[in-house]
Amino acid sequence: MASKRLRALAAGETETLKTDMSPMIDMVFLLLIFFMVTSKMIIIRQDKNVVPSVALESKPLSEARGRIVVNLTKDGTVMDINGKVINLSDVENLCRTKNELNQKAGIKTKLHIRADHRSDMRDVKKVVTAGANAGVIDVVFATFRHQSKK
Repeated sequence: MASKRLRALAAGETETLKTDMSPMIDMVFLLLIFFMVTSKMIIIRQDKNVVPSVALESKPLSEARGRIVVNLTKDGTVMDINGKVINLSDVENLCRTKNELNQKAGIKTKLHIRADHRSDMRDVKKVVTAGANAGVIDVVFATFRHQSKK
């Protein structure tokens, strides 16, 4: 501590002490890398053939964990997130399996339905019923947010 003061006094008024910023920059990069490595990216594959409805009061989901995403096309075809066509018994089995895993982990399971805006409501009801038969009673519907003109 005293040596820094002596160097500052000896330097005179024309020279100033300089702070080495490289350790701080190294720490910032290390923190950046740490958070990039430890973060978990959530990727939801969206089917281009499914165009959800537009809603005035839609809001993003607060919790992404525990979701079972099912797509429903306008002709009533049910697909999983990988685009594979599944039937209602597959939906029920998928919901039952995921619900059991989520319950063990203490996560609440939600059935996330991405239904096309032209799909029949009876088909949506069948998917909801299949989820309810498996014990999944929370249902979330995907919608686009209405962009109001101001």
